[in-house]
This record gives sequence, structure tokens and C-alpha cells, in this order.
Amino acid sequence: MKIFHKSLILLEIINSKVILFYPLKLLSYIITIVIAVLLWYYHTKAQPYFSLLINNFNGAMYFSFICVSIESFIFEYTNLNKWDSVFIIYFISAIIFYIPGYFINKLIYKHKCNKIITKIEKVFNKQNIIDRLREELDERYNEDNLNKSLDTIVYEKKIYKKEKCFRSYEEATYLSKFILYNRTKESFTLIISLFKQCINEYRRAPYVYIDFWLYLHSIRCFISKNNIFYEDAISEINYINKIMDRILYNLTNLELNLKLKYLVYFMSFCNEMDKPQLITSKDSVNANNFELKLIKNQVLDYHIKSLHGIQNFGNAIKNLNGQIEINSAQNIYDESIKVLILAEKSYALYVNKFGYLRETLQLYSLFLNNVMGNPEQSDEFLNILSNNEVEANDKKGKKYEKSEGISSLKGGDSSKRKRILKKNLLSKCQKPLYNFYKKGQYLLLLAMILGIIFNFINVNIYSTIESHLETMYIGYQAPYIISRVKSDIRYISVGMAANETKFTSECVEDLKNNFKFLKNSYIPSIYDRHSLDKFNLYTVDCYSKYTIEETYDQNYFQNLMRIMKYITKILDKYDKISLSDIKNYLDERMFIFFRLNANGKFGELFIKSTDLIVSYVTGGVNNLIKLAIISSIITIISFILAFMISNASINDYQKQISEIFEVFKLIPKDYLNKFIENYGEQIDEIIEDYSSNDTTQHIDMSDEKTNKKSSTGKLKKYIFIYFGIVTILFTLPYLFVFIFQSKMKGMVIYLKHSSLRPYYANTIGLLAFESLIKDNIYFNKGTHGLLNDYSTTFHTLEKNIKARKYGGVYITDFDILKQFLNAPGCVRSERLRYQCDQREFDENYNEEVAGSTLNFIMTEYNNRLNEFINNEQQQYEIDYTNRENFRKTYETILSQPFLAFHNKIIHDIAGHAMIYNELGKEFLINNLFKYERITFYVHIGSSILLFLSFNILFLRQIRNQLRIVDFLINILFLIPMEAYQSSSNLKNFIEHGKLN
Repeated sequence: MKIFHKSLILLEIINSKVILFYPLKLLSYIITIVIAVLLWYYHTKAQPYFSLLINNFNGAMYFSFICVSIESFIFEYTNLNKWDSVFIIYFISAIIFYIPGYFINKLIYKHKCNKIITKIEKVFNKQNIIDRLREELDERYNEDNLNKSLDTIVYEKKIYKKEKCFRSYEEATYLSKFILYNRTKESFTLIISLFKQCINEYRRAPYVYIDFWLYLHSIRCFISKNNIFYEDAISEINYINKIMDRILYNLTNLELNLKLKYLVYFMSFCNEMDKPQLITSKDSVNANNFELKLIKNQVLDYHIKSLHGIQNFGNAIKNLNGQIEINSAQNIYDESIKVLILAEKSYALYVNKFGYLRETLQLYSLFLNNVMGNPEQSDEFLNILSNNEVEANDKKGKKYEKSEGISSLKGGDSSKRKRILKKNLLSKCQKPLYNFYKKGQYLLLLAMILGIIFNFINVNIYSTIESHLETMYIGYQAPYIISRVKSDIRYISVGMAANETKFTSECVEDLKNNFKFLKNSYIPSIYDRHSLDKFNLYTVDCYSKYTIEETYDQNYFQNLMRIMKYITKILDKYDKISLSDIKNYLDERMFIFFRLNANGKFGELFIKSTDLIVSYVTGGVNNLIKLAIISSIITIISFILAFMISNASINDYQKQISEIFEVFKLIPKDYLNKFIENYGEQIDEIIEDYSSNDTTQHIDMSDEKTNKKSSTGKLKKYIFIYFGIVTILFTLPYLFVFIFQSKMKGMVIYLKHSSLRPYYANTIGLLAFESLIKDNIYFNKGTHGLLNDYSTTFHTLEKNIKARKYGGVYITDFDILKQFLNAPGCVRSERLRYQCDQREFDENYNEEVAGSTLNFIMTEYNNRLNEFINNEQQQYEIDYTNRENFRKTYETILSQPFLAFHNKIIHDIAGHAMIYNELGKEFLINNLFKYERITFYVHIGSSILLFLSFNILFLRQIRNQLRIVDFLINILFLIPMEAYQSSSNLKNFIEHGKLN
């Protein structure tokens, strides 16, 4: 079963890692559901762990796994798993389904146990046994057998079905888990009987012997350690030893594989190793004599130190004249509390190991009565001692009686009343601490809840920024792509009119490629987050050749839809138009639309769209900064309020401690002297009766110890430190945004302006073309002015990029982009990689220039642009009536040095800008993901540290102060009650917890 269980888990791991990559993801979910059901079925069938809590936990986990697997299958089938918060839904569902799974596992366990018990009762039912005996007798003395021949009797086969109690050998183990809650002698006997019956039914199953041996081993250890609670523990252990040896012997006669042989060897080894430590006779304690002496000496040392601490405190409260004496007394009880804690731990070990010894019970009873002030528990151990003791030591008995009488806390109605008064006074004095503890719990719970809420908000912000960064790479290409669309359509229109095919075909292919990008990448990417905000810009639309309209405040997305519509019409008609209809074709609305908007109208609009992407990303980063600031403000305000509230609670507690010391001042000196003398007598008795060395053990009460500030006085300091740690830990996870925010903002802004390089360069190339051709019909006037304006803007952009004015960064600040600083060769994104093979070099555009860095390319381009603008260029007339002359003129224009250089180098400029965006996007997303993980893990670490700091700096201090109050109240009630009758204030404090 274990091998099958591991195989299922391994299959699920393979399924989650491999099959999820297949197209049929639903198959993977079905396999996951089947595996989850099988895991749950075999777990509930076997309940393999000894602890029922662990079994219920695992059963609930498997049940939750089934439900979440079915839920994920439904989500995948209905396409609901594309939500960003789907994993949070899965996590919440897993918690919800865990609860019924826990109780279902408990019900299944109880149901199966009841079935096994019912079957056992049926097998061993008295009437059932009588019926089976009667059948056997009837068969033995059946008269029909007398008439049968010898051959018939010999060869006749009869099958007798033997009725079994257990369906499998595992059921005995399954049923025996009740031992966890019932450890009486009868329970042990029942388990032995169950396994013996199971062995009778499954003699060849080795695992039933192993389970039986393991149960006996744990029972034997338990009886040995707790032998004082069993009347005949030694005989029980010896009986179990015989059974365990017999089990090991029977196991060796079975057919065992290598694993089982190792288990049998290990069981035999453990059996022999444990026997010397078991209580198998009355003299077994001699084997542990050295350990006993070692622990006993340690216990006596701490016991005597505790008595000295109480005695020293009694001496201190005799002379409480001022704050110095009170502080000294407080330091004494601080040191005494430390010794008491060590003494309790030592006694716990002493009683656990040697609780069967008379001397152990006597010492522990004295410690509980005279040091801890707990006579009820002391009486319980004395009763155990009196029940187990065979013969008493008269000499020591008298001395214990004398020592126990010192406490005056035993017997009679007055003792009972005194215990009630002590309990009430202790409750009143500890109440401020418990109230303070509750406030600390509420603060921790509030911090955890706020931390979860803030982390949820933080994750959502990170996810939002990541989605905008995914859009950035595509969105930044929009100005250049739209500019390419305009220039391609312009070149197509002129090329068709001039009957030029080579360059026109290239422009058509480029237009198709850009149209595919807009349709398949850009629009789907921005559709979910596009803005309908207006940018106070205008574009031109037309209804015919003679009717145009200027449309103000148009949104870029609306214009994009119009552009896509006209591109579709142009591409549809390109292959169908005849050359004779060129003139009419160029006069159509779709060409006029692009011609009228060619003078930068679309450019500004789509540059604004890139500003939206920048604002989205920087806005998300700013939201992270706001979250960090808000969390800091909330924690600081909470820190101030919590400390003010805590300060009031601490003041109430310190006032309570001051009142207790005022009570000590009112106790008559004679009673205090008697109290001190009595504890001195106790110390002498302990040394005389138990200690081998006649020396007293003192607590260090040097001036350095007594003059320092007490733990009660330091309580505010510790609480202040705790609240400070809570403030830091709560805020810390959200401060990492300040590490990467400037670099992220800077890179986003830098990449945005770097993406404008190909846009301006392409627009300049189109304007340069229009400046060479005299086309007053199809293009507006003022081309030279626009060309100069765009050239100036282009130069300024390049200058500002190099001067780090955009985001305060440059390409050299990013390791991921430094690879492009040294002749990177042909730089293209994956979409445009084919252009590298289509490049045609000449004397102006050679391989060296094309493979240079972007800085060199931009410098070369600016030099040629300046040369083109500064030198007067020839303009060419267009004759639409003579197509051959038009074609020659058009080819002459395209061969102009700058224009020819531009039409080739523009792809290299765009390639660099696009690859920068692509790598920059990956860098930013990886960086963002890294800090998101860091924030998440730091949040988890901070939550753990919050719990640790609560336990170390808060809960530990509260427990220490509770022990101090308990110590002081014990001292009060260790002094004889007659002392409190001497003053009405003393009596009032004992009865009501108030001095006046």
C-alpha cells in the first residue's frame, strides 16, 4: 500500500510537470482528480498513522485536494481560470473544503471501527459459538456416514468456511488506535487479545507481527516510566517481554524480503537496548544509580537555592524604608524566580525518571508545599507515597512532619478558607497583566490581519504593473507603426500612379506586416486597458474628395479603428485596381484620409498613447509607494496608541506591586523573623537528610545584582521595544519599492523616448520625399517648414536622451542593454528577423554602418539629414498624364542619396528601439517579479518574527510578571494568618485586594 501511495504521488508530480504542457489540459485535470480520489480512498481505508490527529489532518488534505481538483476542472472547462485571482479562490476553497474533510475522516474511522467491532462480537457471540459446535457434532455423528462406502468417505471433499474477525491484517492495527486515549491495564490486555486473534487468522503476514511488536514496545515503555500507577508493573513488563521475544522468533520463521529482514534485525536490536533501562525488578534502579545521583544533586541544589531566595526576600522586606530597599527586594525576587524555573524543570525530570522512588515523592512534596506554596498538589503526591509505601522511616517521618507544619497550609477549615482567599487575591493582582495580555493578543491579531490585507493589495498592484509592462513593448511601437502605415500608403499611391513595382511591392508587404501587427498584437493588447480620454488634438476625416472635416479631441483608439478600416480597404483593392483607374483610385476617401493626416496629426495622438503606458506603470509604482507610506503611518499611529494603552495597564500593575510591598511594610517584624527562622530550619533539614555536603547554596546577591533595575521596572522598556519591532516588521515588506522605483520609472521613461527615434526618423523621411516632389494636388504645402521643425525636434530628442534628461538614465545604466554598445550586428526583434537577410548594401549604406551601435547610426543619420536640409535640393514635377516620365521621376527621387539611405537605415533604427523595448520589458518584469517575491517572503518572515517577538519580548515578560505576582502572594500566605489580624489594612488587603 505504501509503494502504491508513493507511486500515485510520483504520477501526480509527472502529471503536473509534463501533461500540463499538452494541448489537452482537461485530461491532466481528470488524471489529477482520479489520483486525488485514490489517495483519499487508500488513506481512509488504512489510516496509516498512529496519531488520529495526523490521520484526520491528512484525510482532510486529500479531501480538499479532490474538491479543489474538481473545481479547477470546472474552471478550466468554463474558461474561468484566466482570472488573475483564481489562485486565491483555490486557496480559500482548499481551506473551506478542509473543514468537512476533517470531520468526514473522523466519521469514516468511527464507522469502520464499529463495523470491525460488530464483526468481532458476531464471531464471539455465545449463541454463534454454540451453533458452530452443534454443526460439528452433527457432522461427526451423522448416520448417513455409516451407509457410505470407504471410497466415498476417502475421496469426498468438504469445504468448511472458517469465520474470521478481520477482513485484512491491517484491521487489528486500525482498531488498536484507541490506546492513545485509554492506557489502563484492561486496554493493554484487549490489544494483546486483538493481535493474537489477528495472528491466528493471518499467520503468514509478517506486518501483523511487526505492528503487534511495535504496540507492545510502546506499552512496555509506558508502563516502565509510569510504574507507580500500575499495581504489578514488573510482572506486566516481564509478560510483555516474553510475548515480544516470541514474536521475533515467529518472524524469523517466515519468508522475508530484505526490507523485512532489516526491520526484524532493528526490532531485535532495540529490544536488547531497551531492556537494561526497564524496571524488571525492585533492584533495577541500581542500573541508573549514577544518573539518579546526578539529577538528585541538581534538584537538591536548586531546592536549597529556592529556599535561600525566599529567606533572602524575607530579610529584604523587613527593612522597606525607601525605594532603594524596594528595588533591592524586587531584584531578589527576580533572581529567585530564575532559580524557581530551573528547579521546576529539574524536578520535572527527576519525577519523570524516578517517580517510583519514595525519596523522590517526598522531596517533590516538600518543594510543592514549602517553595511553590501549592499544598493541594503536595497532598496528592503524599497520598501516592502513602499508598505505595510498605514500611515508613520513623526518623525521617517525624522530621517531614515538622517541616510540613512550618507552612501551616494543611488541614482544617481555616486552611480551606486560606486557599480560597489566596486564589481570589492572586486573581485580583494578576488581572491587570491578563488584561494587558489580551490587548497584546488583539494587537498581534490586528497586525496579522492588516498584514494579509496589505499583502493582498500589494500583490494586486504588482500584478497590475506587470500587465502594463507586458503592454509596454507593444504599445511603444504604435507611433512608429502608424508612421510606417502613412509612409507606406503614400509610397504605394505614388508608385501605383508611376507604375513602379519593386519599391511599391516592398511597401505593400511592409503595410501588410504592420497591419497584421496592429490587428493581432496591438489591439488585443491595449483593448482591455485603452483609454477614451481626449488629448485636445485634432485629426481630419473626409467623406469625399471635396468634403473634409476636422475632428477635435479625438481619442487615439477611435482613430486606430478608422485607420484599420481604411488599411483593410486599401489592401483589398490593391490587387484589383487597373492602371487606367489610378487617378480615380487615388481620389478615393481612404487615400485622402491618410494624405490629410500625413502632417503629424496621427503622430502626436499616438505619442500621447505611449504617455498613458508610462502613466500606468509609474502610477502603479506610485501606488506601491503610497501603500508603503500608508502602512508606515498606520503602524506609527498604532504604535503610539498601543503604547499609551499599554502604559496605563503597566501603571496599574506596578501600582498593584507597590501595594503588595506596602502590605509587607505593615507585617509585624516578629512574624517576619519567625518566617525567616523557619526557612532556615528547612534548609538545615534538607542538608542534613539529603545532601552529602554540609554546605549551603546561596543566590548571588551582590551590589551589582541588587542595585540594577528590576524586571518590573524594565517592563515598559521591553514593551516599547516589542511595539517598535512590530512597527518595523509590519512596514518592512512594503519598503522594497524604494529600492527599485527610481530605476523602474527611469527605464520606462527612457524606453518611451527611445521608441520615438524611429517615429521621428520615419516622419522626416516622408517629409524629405514630399519636399523633393512637387505634388500640390495630393499633398499640402508647407513641407519644408514641417521638415525643419521635425528635424529640430529629432535633434533635441537625441541630445536629451544622451544627456539623461528622460528618466535620469541611459543605455549604459542597464547591464541587459550593454551588449549593444559594441557593434552588435543586425539588430531586429523576432517579428522582423527576416529583414536581416533582405538588406542591400551600397556605398552609403554598408555593412559596417548597418551593424554599428545605435549611437553611431543616429550620428550618421543626423549628419546626412543636416546635409540634406542645409543643401538646396532639386524638386521634381509630376506629370500624371505621362506615366513613363512619372515613373522615371519617381525612381530618380527614390535614388536621392539621403532618401535612399533613409529607406534602408530606418529599419536598423527601429530594430534597435524595438529590441531595447523587448529586453527592457523582460528586465523590468523579472526585476518586478523578484521584488514581489522578496516582499512576499519578507512578509512571511515578518509574520513569523511577529510571533517570535510576541513570545520572547511580550509573552515571556507577562509570564515572568505572573510568576512574580504568584511568588509575592505565596510569600504573603506563607506567613501565619495571625499576623494579618494585627492590622485592619492587612486584613482588608487579604480579603478584598485593597489596602483601604
